[in-house]
Amino acid sequence: MLKKTLIAALVSFALVAPAAAAADHPEFVARIAPRVALRLFAQVARLRVRHGVRTGQITPAELAQLRQDAAAFRAQLEALRDAPKPLTAEQRQSVRDGVRRLNREIYEAIHNDIRTAPLTR
Repeated sequence: MLKKTLIAALVSFALVAPAAAAADHPEFVARIAPRVALRLFAQVARLRVRHGVRTGQITPAELAQLRQDAAAFRAQLEALRDAPKPLTAEQRQSVRDGVRRLNREIYEAIHNDIRTAPLTR
């Protein structure tokens, strides 16, 4: 049973890891369908934040700030989606900048040497 679980985990990791690594790069977000790219970015960001919280690398205050920043970015995206016209180059650049900013904030929250006790199950 353990062998089957381990094999399934390795196969799923092999399939997901390249897409997850690519989603961290804003240039990747610009090349594929925007909604798919943003959804993939959001999934990867949630996993990074969840891992940071579980390992104690992200404090509750940092988590609250990251959630607030992500909500502001989502509100900006919703406003752009509701516009009747296609996105301009400046608006697309604004979305890419938002992705970069959130990535940087997650990285800084994880790597700022402020620790809490890791969560245990």
